Amino acid sequence: MKTLRNSRHMMALIVAVAVALALLPLPIPASAQGGGGTIAYGDVVTGYLSNQNPYESWVFNGRQGDQIQATMIDAVGTLDPYLFLIEVNSETILTEDDDSYGQPNATLTYTLPSTGSYLVVATRYGVDQGDSYGDYVLELLGTTGVPDTGPVNPGGEMVAEGVYYMGPVELGTPVYGTLTNASFAHLYDIYLDAGTQVAAYMEGDATLDAYLAIGTDADGILVEDDDSGGGVNGMDAFATMTIPQSGVYLFCASRSGVDAGTSTGNYMLLVGIPDVEENTQPADTIQPVDTNGQQQAPGLDLPSGFLDMGVMAVNGPAASGTIDNVNYVHAYQMYAGVGDQITISMQGGATLDPFIALMDVQGEIVAGDGGYGLGSTVDVAYTIPVDGWYVLLASRTGIDEGTSTGGYTLQVTTGGTSDQAAVPSTSELAQMLGVSNLPKSSSVMEFEFGDPDAPASRSGQIKILIVDDEEWWPPKE
Repeated sequence: MKTLRNSRHMMALIVAVAVALALLPLPIPASAQGGGGTIAYGDVVTGYLSNQNPYESWVFNGRQGDQIQATMIDAVGTLDPYLFLIEVNSETILTEDDDSYGQPNATLTYTLPSTGSYLVVATRYGVDQGDSYGDYVLELLGTTGVPDTGPVNPGGEMVAEGVYYMGPVELGTPVYGTLTNASFAHLYDIYLDAGTQVAAYMEGDATLDAYLAIGTDADGILVEDDDSGGGVNGMDAFATMTIPQSGVYLFCASRSGVDAGTSTGNYMLLVGIPDVEENTQPADTIQPVDTNGQQQAPGLDLPSGFLDMGVMAVNGPAASGTIDNVNYVHAYQMYAGVGDQITISMQGGATLDPFIALMDVQGEIVAGDGGYGLGSTVDVAYTIPVDGWYVLLASRTGIDEGTSTGGYTLQVTTGGTSDQAAVPSTSELAQMLGVSNLPKSSSVMEFEFGDPDAPASRSGQIKILIVDDEEWWPPKE
């Protein structure tokens, strides 16, 4: 068996995968297709690895004591499979394997040390430095270990007989508990902005018939579910809703029948913002966002080099990602209301020169900034002129022509002084150039102008991001 000596670069690469997935919103069960995603015991999934895509990550939830086996097989004869098992919470590589399933196929077995999320990283020998490629088949098997045990009231505050307030819940972070006949309903709360599409998944062990409800103190139960989540015993719960107005929302983890129910056991509750579904219609530009009051985020059709990062909430938790030469623009959808004064903050890692831009409901760039150097922080303030879905573009200075790569954090908060007048929109720029409209390009253009007829705030040097492949300004010779 070959030995893979982990370089500092490769270790950082693998652990970065764990950190990124630990911050992902709710992992709704995915179909068994390539590209990474969620996987469960008994699933068989497929994928494809290449120089542009040297690894794919599959996340699953396990319990302390579960014995798992992951097997990765080369499907076409051109791939040298390699497997990692990572515990997400500790960001620890627990075990790895190259060819224990017979050259060149990989398999690993392990007893899980704790209850939580784990990653099976399907890659190739050498990871990003490897040269093999091709299709693979991945199978995950698992046997249930000893169930978690806990007190009747594990730290909660009783608000009614059998009902306990357990505290706040964070998006994308699972919480665990034990339901008994004396403690059959656990309440968690979180502040959510209007227009946010939120989803919750409750997984019970073999003895618990999970029941899940979402509501508020004033309105009571707004959404509830018993068995839509499936699961090993077919009794897990899943619920989703679009938040009608900003405020504190309650998530109730209980059992079928609630106080009249009879099932008991351990559960995991996960609240998050689901990934935006991909639009399968071919397109080479970002489509304008609908302004008819639709509260559900529309899909994005993104060109090459752009990565859909899902929905981001104003005043919500910070998002993070890694800009590289394959995906050099990360797109987030954000719902904002008229009059909101928002500040977009992007902190670049030590090796990234960050650039951010804001696209309005008409698909025009209305604000943006960057170019302050590696590891810098970029802040853009803007006053929202109309209700709707906006698109945040997190990138690097130079976009497709840029050279810096690395991690970043991104957050949107309310407050601050708007500076939107400092950067003209694409229609305003077209007017300055004396044309009816501005063809689209996939680069950041530096444009100096000082038209005496233009407002003083519209002179100087700006950088405009527009999406497509055609160069427009300066004109080609």
